[in-house]
Amino acid sequence: MNHPGYASKLDAVQYQFGGLKITEAQAREHTEGWDYVKEMDFDNKERWANWWGPQWVRTEWPKEKQTLEQETLQESIAGLPDFLTESRQSVDLPPFLQRKWAAEGRDFSSWVNPSALKYRKNLGIAPSDYVIKWIASWVEEFGIDGFRCDVLDNVNAFRWKQLIDACNIALSQWRDKHKESSASKWTSPFWTTGDIWDANYQYNEKYAQLGFNSIVNFTFPKDGDLDKIGAIWQEYADYFNAHKNWSTLSFLNYTYKRDVDIYNMVNCGTCFLLSPSAIQIFYGDEVARQKGAGAQTSDPLQGNRSDYIWGQNPDVLKHWQKLGSFRQKHPAVALGRQTTLKDKTYSRHYQQDGKEDRVVIKIAATKETDVYLGDLFQENTQVRNAYTGESCLVKNHQAHFKVENNIVLVEGI
Repeated sequence: MNHPGYASKLDAVQYQFGGLKITEAQAREHTEGWDYVKEMDFDNKERWANWWGPQWVRTEWPKEKQTLEQETLQESIAGLPDFLTESRQSVDLPPFLQRKWAAEGRDFSSWVNPSALKYRKNLGIAPSDYVIKWIASWVEEFGIDGFRCDVLDNVNAFRWKQLIDACNIALSQWRDKHKESSASKWTSPFWTTGDIWDANYQYNEKYAQLGFNSIVNFTFPKDGDLDKIGAIWQEYADYFNAHKNWSTLSFLNYTYKRDVDIYNMVNCGTCFLLSPSAIQIFYGDEVARQKGAGAQTSDPLQGNRSDYIWGQNPDVLKHWQKLGSFRQKHPAVALGRQTTLKDKTYSRHYQQDGKEDRVVIKIAATKETDVYLGDLFQENTQVRNAYTGESCLVKNHQAHFKVENNIVLVEGI
């Protein structure tokens, strides 16, 4: 919603903007970093108008004095061309899209989103109105039921509400057309989470009123400290059980920062994958993937997004898989109320619509241990350590298990 991405060399040559004096073959060659930008003529406004054009995007700071909110809404982040989301002025399609689509002719049925075909023409609407129609067409065609939306505070608020409303309509259309699909039986509205730089997990009234279900949590602890995580889990569980219509989406690493203790990804995984509310794994954390450099990536400047290396750190991967399976099996992990039973021992209990789920988590344990279960499981019934598969009888409100990777995950059988 905020920007269309940087100008590529190939687009600049094919659609005649930017003043690049190279051939198409040269433009197709990979270039590390942004050196090719030096070859562009940014003073040639006439040639740049062949791209999106000034009615669609701004590519520099406005010259008039502005408030901080206005500056945020109208900045070109990292030099990215900024859609005029505030504009309500009717515009035609940008020049380069008109050239591109005209050159394609009608032979594109195998790769163009069919629900977007009706928008490949001048509609006489504002730039963001086009963008919202293009985005919602993917929901209409494929039944996508949620988005993570980037840089919320860099886009005019009314545009987010417009997008969410359009996606709810599109999702209803998809469900009506695909009644044979199990996904069409879902009744939940379109789900959205959004990024605000360095935001935490707490309720955001402004964006909740616009229709957002959550905000990305960038502040989840990065150190894998098993001595401290229980209190943080408690804080999260208490907060989200008190805010039933609000959630968060926690990261460890993410696209712009790689600041997790990469040499402690077993304990980091324990803290993260057993956290209340929603989580999102940044690719490679499950194998302790390091930031790419040199031969690990085709472009050193894009190290955070470097290639995935298959087969590395299988012990870390196995740990994350076990925790992920436990989380998937037990809704109490993400949604339940947490109670401290004893030091480093926590119960999670979830009950809704007549269904009940309960687990006990013990961390920072070694070798073998007694796990206090409180009243969650009856005496002389069998329980299992889901992490190892070992079973035992409950005696005196306790279960005794061997310990692997400092954790015991108790479930009923």
